[in-house]
Amino acid sequence: MTSNTVRWAIIGAQEQDLPVLSVLHSQQGVEVAVVYDRDRRAVGIEIAEILGLSRSHTPEQLAGVADIDCAVVSEPREKFAAGGSCEDWPSTPQLSGLKFA
Repeated sequence: MTSNTVRWAIIGAQEQDLPVLSVLHSQQGVEVAVVYDRDRRAVGIEIAEILGLSRSHTPEQLAGVADIDCAVVSEPREKFAAGGSCEDWPSTPQLSGLKFA
C-alpha cells in the first residue's frame, strides 16, 4: 500500500453489491480494507475470502478496522449514523469520519 492508496470499506455484500467489489478491487490506488455483511453466507463475503480480503460480520469487528478513507454503503445509512435508530448497530466514533459514497 502506498500513501496514495485509498482504503475502502464495502458495507453490504449481497449479490447486488458484487459490481462494487469488482470495480474497487480492480482499481490501482484502491485497497478494499474490509467487506462487511451481517449475513456470513453473503456471496460477497465468500468472494472476499477467496480474494484474501478482510471480512466482517459484526459492527464491533467493522469498527475495529483502522484507517478507512471511504465506504460504500448499500444498507440504509441511518443504520450506520451515530445515534441511529437501529438497535443492533452501536454508535461508533471510528465510523463517524467516513465519507459515504
